[in-house]
Amino acid sequence: MENKIKKLTRKIALLAETAYLMTWINVVPALAAVDLGKSYSVKVDSSTDPMSLFMKVAFYILRGMGIGLVIYGIAGVATARSDGDSSQIMNQIGKLVGGAVLFGLPQILSAAGIIG
Repeated sequence: MENKIKKLTRKIALLAETAYLMTWINVVPALAAVDLGKSYSVKVDSSTDPMSLFMKVAFYILRGMGIGLVIYGIAGVATARSDGDSSQIMNQIGKLVGGAVLFGLPQILSAAGIIG
């Protein structure tokens, strides 16, 4: 049994090291080329641009997940309040807030000037 655990640990370490090296090889040069003084913005109003269509679909999916999290959070808060468990109430309020943020993500990004 210990031999299997050692082999599994070695495989996990090799996978983590490979991911780390791939990040350094691929991502770091790309980050070095980014001009941090430049303002980046994505337009989400074109019906033919593939990036715009992708963003619209992603926002619909995130809004649906947000609605689900809000409903789950409301039900969880009600259950936790009836049980009187304050830590569960806080966990469920976190889900509620996270769901609200996901639902309002397009408006938040528009207000921040990230998308147009």
